[in-house]
Amino acid sequence: MSDAMKKPTVTRLKVSSAVLILGLAVARFATAADLNVPADYPTIQKAVDAAHNNDTIQIAPGVYTGQVLITNKVLTLIGQPGTVLRATTNMPPFPGYAGFSIPSIMGIQSSQVTVRGLTFEGERLAERFVGPGVGDLEGIFSRQSSGTVENCAFYGFRESTPEGAQGGDAIVFVNFDDGPTEVNFRVVGSTFADTYRGITVIGSPTHQSINVTLENNTIIGPGPLRNDSNIGIFIREGVSGRIAGNTISGFSYDATADGSPESYGILAANEANWPPEFGILRPLQIVGNTLRDNQQQIVLLKGDDSVVTNNRFQGTAPGFLPLGLAVSGTNVTIANNQFEDMPEGIRLLGDDPYYGTILGVAVNAQVTSNRFCNVTKRINVEPLANATQTGTLLCPFPSPSLAIAPAVLLSWPGEDDGWTVESATSVDGPWAASDATPFLQYGRHSVAVPTDGERRVFRLRYSQSQP
Repeated sequence: MSDAMKKPTVTRLKVSSAVLILGLAVARFATAADLNVPADYPTIQKAVDAAHNNDTIQIAPGVYTGQVLITNKVLTLIGQPGTVLRATTNMPPFPGYAGFSIPSIMGIQSSQVTVRGLTFEGERLAERFVGPGVGDLEGIFSRQSSGTVENCAFYGFRESTPEGAQGGDAIVFVNFDDGPTEVNFRVVGSTFADTYRGITVIGSPTHQSINVTLENNTIIGPGPLRNDSNIGIFIREGVSGRIAGNTISGFSYDATADGSPESYGILAANEANWPPEFGILRPLQIVGNTLRDNQQQIVLLKGDDSVVTNNRFQGTAPGFLPLGLAVSGTNVTIANNQFEDMPEGIRLLGDDPYYGTILGVAVNAQVTSNRFCNVTKRINVEPLANATQTGTLLCPFPSPSLAIAPAVLLSWPGEDDGWTVESATSVDGPWAASDATPFLQYGRHSVAVPTDGERRVFRLRYSQSQP
């Protein structure tokens, strides 16, 4: 067997004939070191400064109050239960965007960084960072960088008294500078709570500059507040990718009268051209999320060719225009979603009574096999909008069926990111990437691959760009 082959663990699940042949297309030979905080370096920043590309910084449990700035490096930072990075009022601003400097616990510039197992605490200090050119309080601010945030937690990125205009974000990724470079971000298995905005991603107004994967996160808003535009996930211009398996709840504006502002579970809108109108988004896949008690659960504006499928919408919060899903754009697919206990399920935007056509018009939307239970207005097609509607289902919902099929369970160490499972019917190929979704459990990446009883071989291919 080749030295370049990697050996994931294989568990057989009702399969009589499956052969596992393991190989890697790319071998990595760079020497990497582990740096320990505080055993080797007293602060995280000193370890970052001393680290070389591909090094790993292991951070022991404890509270760390020093700001961490990472520039032009390829690093992994790993914490343990009880490893906390905490905001203070003396954090210097990090160069941000739109003329603002950003007070952030961790600032990342032109790098590739993996962050795993860290807790970020904002301490509700947002109002302590005010003044001309000062942006919102943030946990991680990443600019022109790729990276992964995995199994982390973010708390308290907001004001102590939520009546002011100062904002807070747990994570912000930006890559809108001129140039063709596209970066990749992943936020997986992380928890967000007591924060005005969970994850914000901003790309280029002229081209796709960010590919994002946001999967299996829990994002809990601060509840009804007089602070406007609280958002679980905010996707803006130049961003494409996948938002899947997240649970988002508690984002709403405590309005005393009709009218905006609103708060959102997921808001996807290209604001680069505002005014006079929102620009067109890059295609998004919004799949398998649970949205609960948000004022407006998902709003997708000018999301041409996007897909909204298999999501569950449960209830809405009080405020202006509470609804499950509002969509504009061309050829948007809305399928197999479930809507429960709300005044309005799906709104296909057109000539809106509040906004006119400024939010865009839904053209040729495919609205298929969506379920509605206790929804006053199931599908609202506004003037100028049009859609093909098929297979609408009402209460009661049938119980889901459980299927058992032959499969193999493949796994590999959790610290190894960027691998894609490929399969073929023989060692000579042709090889094709598996469409099964890996999950992280017990410190290992795993994926269950159906086999249908046929003979197949599998390998791992390193898919991220090499440092």
